[in-house]
Amino acid sequence: MKTTQVVVIGLGRFGTTVATTLYQMGHDVLAIDKNSNKVQELAGQVTYAVAADATDEDALRELGIEKFEYAVVAIGSNTEASIMVSVLLKSLEISNVVARSVSKLQGQTLDRIKVDKVVYPETEMGTKLAHDLFLPGIEQYMELTSTYGISKIKVPPRLVNQSLKNSGFGN
Repeated sequence: MKTTQVVVIGLGRFGTTVATTLYQMGHDVLAIDKNSNKVQELAGQVTYAVAADATDEDALRELGIEKFEYAVVAIGSNTEASIMVSVLLKSLEISNVVARSVSKLQGQTLDRIKVDKVVYPETEMGTKLAHDLFLPGIEQYMELTSTYGISKIKVPPRLVNQSLKNSGFGN
């Protein structure tokens, strides 16, 4: 796998998990947060961890952000900062900007400023948990639209080596 440079901005639980997972996958990760304590906790778990104000364009330029291929805006409750940082990253022409949204309105705003992908971690995990609780045969579920999704199911032994036609599905 090609090593990619990724900046993760916002080091709450979500941002920290994204940053450390990407680093464990072999990517170069620059983790940024205003809170120096969070930055210190992450030292050694990512390539670089820096305390900086990501809403300051000069600070981002000083860190060489424009050279990064991917940016993850993981800022949680500060909607204004999340949107401002996303605008700055798009203006610095980062190829792929992914932003966390905590509300529908924030997500719509992020879409309007052309963020490449908006994620809703709380909503997505809530949906996953509901499926896990009440659809025990389903190992993984990915929602495609509000009415369609893809499921990975555990195949019962009686269906192993059966064609779909002979399995009885769809009858």
